[in-house]
Amino acid sequence: MTGRHLALAAAMDFEAFFEPGQAPHVNVVVGTVGAPTIRAIKDAVVILLPKDMADQVVDSPMTMFLHLFALGHEIAHLVHQHLHGASGQPIEDYRGLEMWADFYGAKVAMALVTYGGTIHRLTADFYPGETNKFTCLKDVGDALGRLAETWYADPSPRYASRLVRVGLAYNGIMSFLRHHLGPEFENHLYESVFRVIYRSDTLAKFVILEGESVTVDEEPIHRSALWHRDMQGDAAALIPGFRPELLNILHTTFDQTEEEIEESRAKRLKELRDAGFDV
Repeated sequence: MTGRHLALAAAMDFEAFFEPGQAPHVNVVVGTVGAPTIRAIKDAVVILLPKDMADQVVDSPMTMFLHLFALGHEIAHLVHQHLHGASGQPIEDYRGLEMWADFYGAKVAMALVTYGGTIHRLTADFYPGETNKFTCLKDVGDALGRLAETWYADPSPRYASRLVRVGLAYNGIMSFLRHHLGPEFENHLYESVFRVIYRSDTLAKFVILEGESVTVDEEPIHRSALWHRDMQGDAAALIPGFRPELLNILHTTFDQTEEEIEESRAKRLKELRDAGFDV
């Protein structure tokens, strides 16, 4: 399977996450770009895939996850209508939407390997006979390490630092697991998943070299929440129609009040402290 075939399968699987007739069209085309991106072409928004990525043979789970995180990021932009008003957008808003796409895109990637018809079968082929549902997380860590070396290393102020971007992907993975596992989710998974993902040689190196200098600016995240809320307006969601089993995982609803957001944030912080993190 090539990157182009994987991207087309991921697009079809994502569209199948919606009720009949409700799915947005996820159109993937190969273009002259250095990294995956979304563009408005005539009246359609498409995901442009670099030719070298489209031609790459996906012959390992690490390569598959690298592609899925990149594709998930662009699907996040597409379903949240991030091209709207992109021209002349303040850098703080742009960075906030990019940070959201890192977080939500990781949830898309994990949903595809878990619920996607074709992508789930491909994932199972990479782990024949494996019964541990978290075995893939080492390959996830290796994929995020590779992204940290390449696309996440962009020094532009429009993007967060590479370790923050990896952290946003980790948060997306944990958000997916909380909703996917439901009552079976236990707080110790925060640390267990963290240890497996950050065991990657590349990520471990970056944590040693750059970890102490990492700061997380919450202002772009706050601006992103306001941007999405304004975009949603009085609608039920930015993109409605997810099937019930995917709704809690991938909803595009931003109706929470400031008080509800703070309550949710406090709950996550307590979970992290209970799991042994110093936050």
